[in-house]
Amino acid sequence: METRTATLQRPRRSNRIAAALALLTIATTALLGTTASAQAATIDRTEATEVRMINQFRRSHGMRPLRIDGTLTRAAGWVALDLGRTGRFSHTDSQGRDPFDRLRAFGYPSGDTYRGENLAAGNAAPRPTYLQWLNSPPHKANWMNPRFRAIGIARVHVNGSPYQWYWATTFGSRWTNAAG
Repeated sequence: METRTATLQRPRRSNRIAAALALLTIATTALLGTTASAQAATIDRTEATEVRMINQFRRSHGMRPLRIDGTLTRAAGWVALDLGRTGRFSHTDSQGRDPFDRLRAFGYPSGDTYRGENLAAGNAAPRPTYLQWLNSPPHKANWMNPRFRAIGIARVHVNGSPYQWYWATTFGSRWTNAAG
């Protein structure tokens, strides 16, 4: 395979336009969170409480607890923020991706893994969110899925959005990396 390199001299105006486009691309990426590395894979105390409650539920039904996964957490954080910023509440994000496509875009394995997602909105505290999911058969089914071994979680507050608080949990059958 042949590689060719060319060096071009550009007028100053083109350099400014190129620099402006580069900055716009960086700003758009940061604003929209379109790359997995743009989102930190850390959870706060409130999110950890939610995971503890979910794991207590699983243990009470003879199931193994879920491990917090960094890749799943980044994907959960991105979708929770997307919901708040767009004012939408859907498993299809503003880029038209369903949870499976979104998890793949964030680098979670897709070929031989099981994956799932729970969304909730309107509550800042973990207990009411836990009860929302507990009282919803499809969401509770994700908790009860014996194939799931890993979880990602995010809680996001967006001022001026319809629900203010947005939660997302993502599930997978394989743990890929630790969240901070």
